[in-house]
Amino acid sequence: MTREQRIVMAVLTFLGASYVYSTTIMAPLLLQLAAQFGVSAGTAGLTSAAYGVPTIVLGMLVGPYSDRYGRKRFLVSGALLLAASTLAAALAPTFALVVASRFCGGIGAALLGSSMTAALADAVPYRQRGGAIAIVSTGGNLFAFVVGLPLAGIVAEATSWRVSLAMLAALFVVGAAAIARWIPPSHASATVAGVRRLYRLALGDRSALLLLAAALLAGFAWTGWSGYVVVFFQRTFELPQGIASIFTITTGVGFFVGGQIGGRTGDRFGNRSVGIAVLVVAAAAYAAMTPAALPIAAAAALNVVLIALIAARVVTIQVMLSEQVPASRGTLMAIFGSVNAAAAAGGVALAGLAIDIGGFGLFGIVCVILVTTAAALLVFVHERAAVDHDDAVAARAGTLTGAK
Repeated sequence: MTREQRIVMAVLTFLGASYVYSTTIMAPLLLQLAAQFGVSAGTAGLTSAAYGVPTIVLGMLVGPYSDRYGRKRFLVSGALLLAASTLAAALAPTFALVVASRFCGGIGAALLGSSMTAALADAVPYRQRGGAIAIVSTGGNLFAFVVGLPLAGIVAEATSWRVSLAMLAALFVVGAAAIARWIPPSHASATVAGVRRLYRLALGDRSALLLLAAALLAGFAWTGWSGYVVVFFQRTFELPQGIASIFTITTGVGFFVGGQIGGRTGDRFGNRSVGIAVLVVAAAAYAAMTPAALPIAAAAALNVVLIALIAARVVTIQVMLSEQVPASRGTLMAIFGSVNAAAAAGGVALAGLAIDIGGFGLFGIVCVILVTTAAALLVFVHERAAVDHDDAVAARAGTLTGAK
């Protein structure tokens, strides 16, 4: 890999870390935010839900135009909009303005999310691209959950939730400057012609629809849990905000380990089988985690296991989707991104409602239902790569038999 490619990868890793951090930063700030504005913890969760709403639609729409007009302008404008909207949220005098600012931040996130992977693909050859994407993605999650969220909680406890948001805004200013300086402009490589046809092709595949539905349902449970994991440790074990935020480190570790294991076991045993298995075990983990009968050390350890299972599910479903409709792969992955955004918005809102009504016990029951249903949907998926492999083996066996 050349020096220029390493620089691009480093910039996009930094930007990806800030991007992931921005989607999760409200988790350690919710109770402090709720207390200041006199709202419930569930209502405070709307600050996270509002952030995901614009990405549901804009993520799919921006992709073709990023191809047509270049990635760089979308990366820079998205980072600057996120910086401005995050700073506006930090300075907002009312809860409604905090929610509105986070909604505007979601627009910037949609501009970024649709172009980061494409910009990396523009710079890195295909044979090196998988490792590069893994570094960018893993780096973002590790930073957000191992460094970012604990730091946000500690800073908020020592000062205010507003300072934590202002620090995030500064990261996006640095990211925008780095993009402008080191990301080369991409050349127009496509037009928006044929977009409707590609969407019809992607959505006409039954297994692809089942995978998208499974991702949505399991995503509701995941984003709800990640959005309230700090609140869980605060309320369940009566921990101060800063100490409770440290438990998000287990989320980062679990996601890294689970993603690696999920990818390797999926390649060996089939992604559909692994996806079903991890969802079933995740349902049991949600059921064991949320009644609050566990010691704190056991809860922290089980959280690592739960997040690892979630990461394995994310990887296996994404791998299956990437091969399900090869002729419309980019379009299907854009739809997948919008499904993840819908899960982020709906999951936090659903979790907040369940927690306000019946506490984490009720939320655990909801998660069990969601992930069990997702596992049932995967049963009916035909994993394209596996089917093609079986057909090839059968054809080869028939040829050998005929030769005899």
